[in-house]
Amino acid sequence: MFRAYYNLPREVYILSAAVAVFRAGSFVMPFLTLYLSKKMGMSNEMIGVYVMLSLVAAACGGICGGFLADKIGRKKVIVYSQLIAAALVFTCLFLQGTMILPAVLIAAAFFHMGMNPAMNALVADVTKPEVRTVSFSLIYLAINVGAAIGPLVAGFLFNHYINLLFILDAVITVIATCVVIFFVKETIPQKPKKEKTETSTTSQNSKWKELAFLFSFRLLIMFGIVLGFANVTYAQHYYSVPLFINQIFGEEGPAIFGSIITINCVVVLVCTVFVTSIIKRFKPLINTLIGVVLQGFGMVLLFTAHSYLFLAVYTVVFTL
Repeated sequence: MFRAYYNLPREVYILSAAVAVFRAGSFVMPFLTLYLSKKMGMSNEMIGVYVMLSLVAAACGGICGGFLADKIGRKKVIVYSQLIAAALVFTCLFLQGTMILPAVLIAAAFFHMGMNPAMNALVADVTKPEVRTVSFSLIYLAINVGAAIGPLVAGFLFNHYINLLFILDAVITVIATCVVIFFVKETIPQKPKKEKTETSTTSQNSKWKELAFLFSFRLLIMFGIVLGFANVTYAQHYYSVPLFINQIFGEEGPAIFGSIITINCVVVLVCTVFVTSIIKRFKPLINTLIGVVLQGFGMVLLFTAHSYLFLAVYTVVFTL
């Protein structure tokens, strides 16, 4: 099973280790909803606004990170974005109880997500086409290994050691960034020079043709709409779910929510190969439909979950 991960470029292994550390140290952002609710006493409506803003900021950070990765280099974007994010999270240690803190965390979400497109581009730069898919698979594996550890630890620290969450988040992010600084080389692919007028004209015509194709291909548009609703449903995992768990389990809510995220990641690690071997015989559209249905069914199960066992079952179904 793991034989495919042998003999990959050295940078892929280093980036995988760094990503695992990054995600293992992600203590604060997964618990944003619970922090705003339990520590700041915000209403559910205001929490929804702040969570939405953090998701928008993260999306904008990804776009900006991808743009800058092509301009100044992949490594620079990873290093600068994570160091700034770590500084912002550490600053929150001194802003607790103020309305400035949520705004700073939203800014941190922007810089945290700025790393992802640069990381993906760097992996693509250092790998050959025949091992690129396997390399991204290893990165994905590392993400889930780290994400299985961080929230579990954070859940147990949340109630009594909240300051430690901000400190550990910032420190571990800096440690992972240092791994990138000292062991990963910069990559900026050189674009071939062409005549400016010809390139710009061709590029503009190509963009208009792509837009025309998208608008004429109704099935693709419908697929995008369905996928958008699915993403909205998935986002509830970091808004409605922690609030629901906190309402049902009270003081134990943060620890239980952290363990639920861990179960989510473990299911991904254990079942990815098995599920992929089953669904590869079906068409991608059918696979997407099955995934959306399971995701929706998992959310329905959530509202019947009044015990940890049912929460675990919901998580497994939701993840699949």
